[in-house]
Formats: sequence, structure tokens, C-alpha cells
Amino acid sequence: MRNTRRRSGFTLLELILALGMVAMLSLALYMGLTVTVRARERAISSVAPVRTALLAADLIRQDLESVLPCKQLLAGPFIGTSQSGADVVDFFCLGSDVAWHAAPAPQQGLAPVQTVDVPWSEGPRHVVLYLNTDTQPPSLVRSVTRNLLAPTQPPPDEEILVRNVRTFTVRYFDGFDWQDSWDSTTLGDILPQAVMMTFEAVIDDAKPGQPPVVYKVTRIFPLACATPATAGGTTP
Repeated sequence: MRNTRRRSGFTLLELILALGMVAMLSLALYMGLTVTVRARERAISSVAPVRTALLAADLIRQDLESVLPCKQLLAGPFIGTSQSGADVVDFFCLGSDVAWHAAPAPQQGLAPVQTVDVPWSEGPRHVVLYLNTDTQPPSLVRSVTRNLLAPTQPPPDEEILVRNVRTFTVRYFDGFDWQDSWDSTTLGDILPQAVMMTFEAVIDDAKPGQPPVVYKVTRIFPLACATPATAGGTTP
């Protein structure tokens, strides 16, 4: 009798079952990863508008806390106009644009980019904060004129701080009470003691049967160069 040797291996049915299990496991992992990515995207999309509003408030704080006295060289009047939720603030301050001095990264295969020092990237500048209602949605805009020594006044740089802003209101503390407007040219060239800024930004559009989600930011900024009310300052 001839001895036969049995070969070990997988049958076709076993292979089909193994491939089916691998496919089900891959599908479960894919669905779990998809849910995680979508949740992360929703979290980022809901937090990003709030973060943008807070960064805008911090930038405005830096401008207002460094306001220059009205009679100083390369400075001018401090004017705040009340316009029913679309106020305008016009002033001169000190500032610094760090990014202007940052050297751009050279591209692969190209020579390094030569940077040019911009003398007016630091120092006095003319800033106007206003709510641009001509665009949809309305945006909170920071208009900056940096080169105050130019022979002819250059056009300002329009920087959009926050989009989809419903209201932008500013009030001014004279040492005794809060005022809705301020004009240093009629008040003896003095600055307010502090400025209270409030704006409302829509962070989530309205859904059927629900109002939009609005994030309200309120900040009070003291002005370092303001004349104390007890030092002979004129109150409005």
C-alpha cells in the first residue's frame, strides 16, 4: 500500500469567512474614524468664530491702550461717533507689526528672499474702527494708516477683524459718567479715561424655527495717556 501525505492549508470557505471578517472590521474602523473627524470639524467650526472675536478684542485693546495724546507730534484728535449700533472710533496710537519683519521661508530651488526693513511698521499710526454695513454679512473693520510722514496721504490698509457682526457700540468714560460719543477737538484736546467696547457676532446661522447663535464681547480699556478728571480735565 502506498502511503499518502495530507497537506495542511485553508479551504475556500475559510478564506471567504476570514476576508468577510476583515472587511467588517475595516468598515467599523472607517465609520468610527469618520464620526471622530466630523465631530472634530464641528467643534472647530463652532469654536473658530469665538476665537476670532476674542483675538479681535485683544487687537483693539492694544490699539486703545496705546492711544497718543491729541497734541503730540504725529498725533491727532480722538473722535468717537455714535451711529445706532454701528459706531466709529477715530484715533492715533503707537503700534508694531511683528509679521512685517519676519523673513519669508525660501522656496525649494530658489534663492532666499531678501527682506526690506519697513520704517513705518513700528511707531505712530492712524486707526479707524468701524462696522462696514455695505458688505453682506457686515464686518468689523480696522483701517490703519502707518506712514504718517508720507508727502501725500497713502490709502489706509483695511483689515477685517470679525465677519458677520450685528452691532458695534463704543462708550467713553469722562471720569464721572459714560458718554455715547467723544470729540477731543471740542473738549480741550483731552482723552476719555476709559473706553467700553461691545460687539455682537453671529457664530452660528439661524436654523429653521430657531434664532441665530450670537456671541457678545464686552471689554473696558483704560487709556494710559488720559488726563485725570481731578487734574483740570474738561468733561463733556
